[in-house]
Amino acid sequence: MATMLSCTALKGTQTGKNGSYTFEINRTKSVNDPVIYGSITEVDPNRKLKIGVVKVDLKHIYHADADGNFTFKVKPGKHRFRGLNINYKQVETKYLNTFKGDSIKLVFKLNQDDTPLY
Repeated sequence: MATMLSCTALKGTQTGKNGSYTFEINRTKSVNDPVIYGSITEVDPNRKLKIGVVKVDLKHIYHADADGNFTFKVKPGKHRFRGLNINYKQVETKYLNTFKGDSIKLVFKLNQDDTPLY
């Protein structure tokens, strides 16, 4: 039976006027493509958003489930992730380098967008 060693390589939080995100990258020796998972929530009262979307490199779109959670795979490389939802401000990560075997947890916390629609 083979065991796989895993360690947290990098984690952090970024906060801005649109909200914030936290990330945690766990690296393993697996040969599988990186797995991205996490949730999209409202900053206050910190409830999960049901219609959340994660955009990868402004090209690929992944939808959160009814509980505000998402899981998807990306190819190894340098990626930016954007959490968004209708009536909320968008939050975008800095570039994250992903490698085979990575498991990356992203939690987006979005501020409501009170911009008038006229």
